[in-house]
Amino acid sequence: MLCLQDPILAAVDAAWPAIAQRQQCLEAVVVSTPPLWVNGDEGRLQQVFENLLSNASRYSPEGAEITVTLGQEGTAA
Repeated sequence: MLCLQDPILAAVDAAWPAIAQRQQCLEAVVVSTPPLWVNGDEGRLQQVFENLLSNASRYSPEGAEITVTLGQEGTAA
């Protein structure tokens, strides 16, 4: 089990320089309470989130705002 916040925050850190170069604003709203646990490969999840952020930057105009939000809705099963 891994905490989902970790690969998301790592992806945000990795994507930040390219986003800043395009003069875009990146906001990450990652709620850590309660921690969100998933079964998965941390490296591959980070890669997925990096790809999403890269696409968001690539297909948004310069100066755009990009927001990443992680939180839980409803109750856990």
